Amino acid sequence: MNPFLERCQQVAAKEAVLREGGGPDGLARQHKLGRLFARKRIAALIDDPNAFLETGLWAAHSMYQDWGKFPAAGVVTGIAPISGHPCMIVANDATVKAGAFVPMTCKKVLRAQRIAFECNLPLVYLVDSAGVFLPMQDEIFPDEDDFGRIFRNNAVISAAGIPQYAAIMGNCVAGGAYLPVLCDKVLMTEGSGLYLAGPQLVKAAIGQETDTETLGGAAMRCTPRFPARLISKKRMTRRRSSGYARSSDSCRPKLQERLYGAMNHSRRRTNRGLKPLLQLLIPNSPRRKSTSWSAWTAGRKYAVMGAAQASDVVFSILTRSARDKTPAELDALRAKVKADYTEQTDIRYGAARGWVDAIIQPHDTRATLLRAFALACRPPAKASFHTGVLQV
Repeated sequence: MNPFLERCQQVAAKEAVLREGGGPDGLARQHKLGRLFARKRIAALIDDPNAFLETGLWAAHSMYQDWGKFPAAGVVTGIAPISGHPCMIVANDATVKAGAFVPMTCKKVLRAQRIAFECNLPLVYLVDSAGVFLPMQDEIFPDEDDFGRIFRNNAVISAAGIPQYAAIMGNCVAGGAYLPVLCDKVLMTEGSGLYLAGPQLVKAAIGQETDTETLGGAAMRCTPRFPARLISKKRMTRRRSSGYARSSDSCRPKLQERLYGAMNHSRRRTNRGLKPLLQLLIPNSPRRKSTSWSAWTAGRKYAVMGAAQASDVVFSILTRSARDKTPAELDALRAKVKADYTEQTDIRYGAARGWVDAIIQPHDTRATLLRAFALACRPPAKASFHTGVLQV
């Protein structure tokens, strides 16, 4: 087989696995709770499931291996039309470590927010997350481009007049609880929860016995004191084939009505325009300013030079401090340096770290670029300084 075609098939096969999220065990947990898989929620929400232009599918691939696997960094992001409006969708995948945030999750969400801001795309957050992945909290929360910047972006995007809607469909805990209340509208499904500390933490901190509904369940939040809306009753249906129950937590007609019934009657029009979705060649021109979409064809390399040349340079530098090593040890060092550099030049390595937004199959290149250019042809939004939407 042609090596290029073989590489393309390998990429496609791996992407199919990544789209399964946490796998059968994770899906079983969601179904047991009566909740849908993140991708099922997106498919039920958007106009055409085949029109979902995904970004960051490879995020966190082969990273954080000491803590297990984090397919797609535990969050699904991409652009698709909802009731005819192109939107950026950010959906936590609770099948992956309960939707907890690792460093690449933050980077992926920030990237989605940047694309939405620069392209004036309404943002829809489908929230189902346990918050920060605590074993890595020191790499997630504190820095200026980490978890906290998501909330800064919420404020900036709102001030620019770009609609943001959050639908809480499961857990919304700790630091993750800030995002929905910084959006224009908060929608909650029955059985979901929004609180900074869960019952166990409350008991540990002050000794009080409580439950999730009292702390911040949908019934408590959907009151005049808190401007959330309960959009979906749990309608349980039993699947005879597998015997699990699931809820229609992403009921498309009601969710679309809530999301766009308000938007279409808002003074903040959604058709103010989009900044370019692709990196174009002329910087600082009115319509060619930013790198908002980057992609790479499957099978290509991504580095400043080839692995053979670069590994020789790196090896020569390392051997200056390794003159006491035997020829066999030096040969092993050379092989390791070359293997490491070869891995790092693989586009999948770069995609895992957010250097590119997608790996495009050759037969999809034309359609993807046409769609991206169609979005890029719209003018940028005109925003003036003002406060964002304040929920009162």
